[in-house]
Amino acid sequence: MAQIELVDISTIDPNPLRRLAVYPYNQAKLEALQRSIEGVGLWEGVIGRRVGNRIQLAFGHHRTEAARRTGLTSISMIIRDLSDEEMLMFLGRENLEDYNADFLVMLETWEAATEYCGAPGRAVKNSPQLVDVANLLGWTRPYSSDHGRKEEEKHQGMRINDTAEACNIAANLLKSKDINRDDLQGMTVRQAREWCAGITEEHEMLENLGKISSLPKEEVEKQVKEGKKTTSKAAKGVAKDMKEGKISTKDVRGEISGRSFGLARKARNKKKSEHALLDTHGPKIIASINKIIKDDKLFDKFTQLKKAIDTEQFTDEKDFEMLQRIGDECGYASTRFGKWEMIFTKPKHQVVKLKAITKE
Repeated sequence: MAQIELVDISTIDPNPLRRLAVYPYNQAKLEALQRSIEGVGLWEGVIGRRVGNRIQLAFGHHRTEAARRTGLTSISMIIRDLSDEEMLMFLGRENLEDYNADFLVMLETWEAATEYCGAPGRAVKNSPQLVDVANLLGWTRPYSSDHGRKEEEKHQGMRINDTAEACNIAANLLKSKDINRDDLQGMTVRQAREWCAGITEEHEMLENLGKISSLPKEEVEKQVKEGKKTTSKAAKGVAKDMKEGKISTKDVRGEISGRSFGLARKARNKKKSEHALLDTHGPKIIASINKIIKDDKLFDKFTQLKKAIDTEQFTDEKDFEMLQRIGDECGYASTRFGKWEMIFTKPKHQVVKLKAITKE
């Protein structure tokens, strides 16, 4: 049951799941709300629950704080009987509305929801699926043919959205101590998603190479550990440049990969390592090239276009012109790749020493 009450503002507390000391209010939003309250008053919509003689906010933290700073002593609130789970649901939706540009606040909400879902008695084996957490916060969206998603990210026709995905990746990196919370300061959700995904991709590549390595286990673990440290160092530089606008968000993953390779190369040259220079990054480059023609969306588009060419009769000049342009672009791409082919298949300097094999 819900009822509207005039509540003394001094008796209102924030949502108990919200850590305002760590993630404070957005000052620009507060100032805008203060101007609005002074002009047209406080809009309805603040929701809370009664706990003893006090009220805990579920939704409307900024409006309540702005009213307090404006000098109001009481506000109209919707009081409802809310469970802890419902309080968390409101927190997730409020932060999605207020803080979508501030990743750390979204991460705080995700961590709180993950802890809540994983508490004894609330999830099977205390291990909630990602979609369970995202669904609680309202951070899901429908999916159709999403082949790239893992099963734990899908449930009943829904999948986790980009915000939930970014938070999950970041939380895992924080847990493994591969990044610090300060690294994420000032990032948007999209920036954090690309940055954390770039680090994770490098880590997965190192671990996969470790599994197929013929080196002793101890040596493999050492190299993987050093490789991850190198990636973290490269990623920190990328984060700095991204925040300063020197790198676009879409280029972040490539920058992390490229800089990781550069740092690894310097380290190997300094240590005069006997390991091949491309033993870690080479396979990833090959996989990327293969993906261009095997399983990406561009390949599907080419296939559909070929079927159309084989079955339809084109009579419009614009159709012929467009087909010619597509063909030209394919030729340009072929030429560019051909240049790289010559460089890699016929290097200037022979750097690998071949050992003579003698038969007894």
